[in-house]
Amino acid sequence: MLCVLRVSLSLCVCVCVCVCVCMLCVCVCVFSLSLCCVCLCFFCVCVCVCVCVCVCLYVCVCVCVCVCVCSGDAAVGKSSLCQMFRSDGAVFQKNYTMNVGVELLEKSVSIPDTSDAVEFYIYDSAGREPFADACENMWNQPSLMCVVFDITSEASFTSCSRWIDRVRPHCNGLQVPGVLVGNKSDLSSRREVDTAAARSWAQSQGLEYHETSAKEIGQYEAPFLSLARAFLSLYQDQIQIIQSLV
Repeated sequence: MLCVLRVSLSLCVCVCVCVCVCMLCVCVCVFSLSLCCVCLCFFCVCVCVCVCVCVCLYVCVCVCVCVCVCSGDAAVGKSSLCQMFRSDGAVFQKNYTMNVGVELLEKSVSIPDTSDAVEFYIYDSAGREPFADACENMWNQPSLMCVVFDITSEASFTSCSRWIDRVRPHCNGLQVPGVLVGNKSDLSSRREVDTAAARSWAQSQGLEYHETSAKEIGQYEAPFLSLARAFLSLYQDQIQIIQSLV
């Protein structure tokens, strides 16, 4: 799990101030090479660097970078869901195309009411067994887990436990945040999986449950926004633990 700091304009201002002070100290030392001037120059440089770092850490925007594994049976709508999320609803796959490997998708999500964001690297993985084993080789220490099933297919829901068992060994023993997504909610008349049963099972696995439709604008975002919030909360908790030890 990584966290990078997107530094604001204040960093440039602080750097300029530091450079100006350092140049002033150098000029003083050139005309008076006393030990006192050398010490003064060194002290000023240290102070400026400390101030610069502190100000930047205070005003910067935190961008958490994480890897999310998206798994589930073939034809449940994983790729359509991920593509809609990445394109902000602009791209929907009308024709089914079987994924035979892992497609890497990148998307930045801003957390509402905060200055923070989460940078997703989504591993959209193949759902058919001949290709699933090869996909696992790319699941290197995922930070998040998204398991998708089709609400019109009870078999795809039953397979979710198998997909969770595939992903968790790659998490190095960590309980990573995750969601269970019942996709194709627009086909509710053909539903085979009860919402309450799916939600109850998700809770038993430590997952948050969502029902979505990759076809409908506004529904595809909820699972990923939930993951982003969970990941940011986990990161902030770890920061507090580290700060308490300092």
